[in-house]
Amino acid sequence: MDKEFLTLLNISPEELESEKTFRKYLIEAGTNRNTREYALDIYRKKRVHSNQKKIISKLVELSILEVPKTMTPEKYKKLYSYLKEVEELDDDHPLKHFVNLSVALRTDNEEWIRKASLKIINTSSLQYAIFIDPRKFTKKIYIQMVEAIFDTLKLTKSKVDDPMITKMLVTRLIFFLPNKYKDRFKSEFNGNWSLNELREVVANRKYGQSAIGLWFNVLENRTTEAEVNRFLDRILRVKTLKKLPLEEFWILKHFYPGGDRREVLETRLASFGKSNASVHDNLILNEILDKEPIKKKLEELNPNFKKPLFMVKRDIFQSVLQSGYPSQFALYNLFLLGEKDPKLFWWFIL
Repeated sequence: MDKEFLTLLNISPEELESEKTFRKYLIEAGTNRNTREYALDIYRKKRVHSNQKKIISKLVELSILEVPKTMTPEKYKKLYSYLKEVEELDDDHPLKHFVNLSVALRTDNEEWIRKASLKIINTSSLQYAIFIDPRKFTKKIYIQMVEAIFDTLKLTKSKVDDPMITKMLVTRLIFFLPNKYKDRFKSEFNGNWSLNELREVVANRKYGQSAIGLWFNVLENRTTEAEVNRFLDRILRVKTLKKLPLEEFWILKHFYPGGDRREVLETRLASFGKSNASVHDNLILNEILDKEPIKKKLEELNPNFKKPLFMVKRDIFQSVLQSGYPSQFALYNLFLLGEKDPKLFWWFIL
């Protein structure tokens, strides 16, 4: 059996406790210097970002924190200390949104609560894939996170006059919760929809435009492709596209309009041609590059996009790996693109 595979196979959690213990393990396993430096470099990169277990512990603390009847400077200071804990997290990180909502709910600032709720409602599967790694949780920590989210939704239900906000929140979360929790959340927060209810809400100007990605995700599993396309065609007007958040641009993979609407989008696509794009923006870029008109426009903006599509995508997923965020999604896509370097498994193990 291959020696390097055995080295990967035999790593225990104790040997990954610190860089020192990991280095000792690599030496004792007989790895050569190049392999050691490669593995240690990955080890460091995957520990650059804030510890997600620590962030979950703060979310749990918040979820059981008494809601102040009256606010004082001391209470504001206490609440804002939780925001400081997540300050360094990426702005697209779902856990950051949950902490933000939990703090907002304890201030009675209705506009803040609404905006924080919409941030969660408009999170995408990409955000969960690249920022949260359940493999790194113990069962206890995972249950604590689910319970903290449940308590946050209960408080939202009691504090927000508009019941549709809570229903939209739980509808989004259903996509990411393990199956054994879904029925409990649906039952508590009225998370079931009839098709007629869905049609009414997506046609509503207030709700339809505020959660385009959510309604697309729900509708695509409930009705015909033609009806989904009619929804997108109706809602993605010029005015909407001018302010469509970049995190929702993944929807262009499914619907890329022409005419005046395309002109608006082509102007905004310049954001994705920048070399300093975020990890999340790069993954959205990967979603929409399959649309030939989008790739051609980006080629005009940045010569790097003139490379064959598979090479552009490979560069994107390599950049995701190098960021140090959870690597399963990037690795999966690299293997689909034909990457065969066995050293990539170090990213998965570490």
